[in-house]
Amino acid sequence: MGDGWETKRSRGKNYDWLILKCARPGRINKVEIDTHHFKGNYPDMCSIQGAFLPKKIPNKLIIKKSKKWKLLLNKVKLQANKKHSFKNKLMPKNKLNFIKINIFPDGGISRFRAFGRVV
Repeated sequence: MGDGWETKRSRGKNYDWLILKCARPGRINKVEIDTHHFKGNYPDMCSIQGAFLPKKIPNKLIIKKSKKWKLLLNKVKLQANKKHSFKNKLMPKNKLNFIKINIFPDGGISRFRAFGRVV
């Protein structure tokens, strides 16, 4: 696809993920996951994790620590060619500067948006 993030096929128990660093730390109220244009290759499910890492640390350590980040969104079912909106009910007061999107098992996402307040 020419627009969005599309993963290659995973086999077995693998899943794909993406870590995003926020421009500024903030509190997230709502997230949107858009599978627009992905009609046959959208992820079946996704979850979102978040963390606040106050110091600059190497990328490999960020990836290693991300396995234990708290959930911002529990695993939810996705649909093809649709904008999905989710309220942050699990971590609404937590300050975050990193977000990890997990997709199960693989597929394509057109857009990811996080709405909130800079703190």
